[in-house]
Amino acid sequence: MLQSTCATLIVSPCRKKAGREMLDSERLVRQIEERIAAHELKKAEVRERLKALQAEYDELHVEGYQFRDELKKAEAAYRKEKAELESKQLDWEVIEPYVQKAKVLTPELLEFQLEDLAFMFDRILRNGYRGILNANAMGLGKTVETVALLKTMAVMDKKMNVLWLTKKSLIKSSAKEAAHWGMDLIPLIGNADDKRALLQFLGMMPNRCVITNYETLNTNLDDILKFPWDFIIIDETHKLKGGANARPTKLWLHAKQLLETQTEAFPIFLTGSPIQNKMSEVWAYLHLFDPITFKSKADFESMFSIFDPQKLLQVLAPNMVRYRDWE
Repeated sequence: MLQSTCATLIVSPCRKKAGREMLDSERLVRQIEERIAAHELKKAEVRERLKALQAEYDELHVEGYQFRDELKKAEAAYRKEKAELESKQLDWEVIEPYVQKAKVLTPELLEFQLEDLAFMFDRILRNGYRGILNANAMGLGKTVETVALLKTMAVMDKKMNVLWLTKKSLIKSSAKEAAHWGMDLIPLIGNADDKRALLQFLGMMPNRCVITNYETLNTNLDDILKFPWDFIIIDETHKLKGGANARPTKLWLHAKQLLETQTEAFPIFLTGSPIQNKMSEVWAYLHLFDPITFKSKADFESMFSIFDPQKLLQVLAPNMVRYRDWE
């Protein structure tokens, strides 16, 4: 009896410890199970959110296709109507010598490119037009049309001072393509010392045809403004959409200052994306070459509160080379 009591006294603490460990284990298992359940609930919520986002994406995707179809129809109607109007409205008595000279200077021009040139000559030689937007699709010859125009104006009107602005990555290829079509553009590139030396050299030339990038416009605007320019070519125009911001970008403000200061220069804007995602972005570059017609961003956005591609193309028509895509 004494032995049994002693054994009980000895074993009892061990059993209590084992019981506590069992309780702790059960509590840990419950905690793990609760965490797993919470994790599974979270996964379910994430899956539902992904399904909702996928549904939104699918809806936007469908709307995107509908928008493109609508835009293509509007563009087709616009091209047909504008072609008919242009043939009647162009002042052929004035522009015919320029078109014929362009044929001689650049015989590789295709028929539709000569039509585009006729439109551009008409806009340059008429009073009341302050810029041209060449919005033909990539590969249809915006560069050759521009070079042919500049070569012809240099011969016919002795206007030979050209400033060509583009992206840094396109300077060499654009200069090479211009050279292929018979026009030498001097690249204004390099470090600050290189640019300073080249600018001094340009100052000694009677005429200058320069190609540079937007970064140089930011850093050397005062130097660029010292020269009188006959034509200012703004390539990749959609890069100037920063004017749509609440606080316009430095680049947009400098481009605006350049065009406002160089009142005798005729700006030509080149872009394969004339219609941006936002109407304010379209206004940003339209305001640069025609600040009178496109003065107010708020009025422009109000006009297109409901997007109407046909209406937009009609607004652009007086300044835009016929919008072409591959047909």
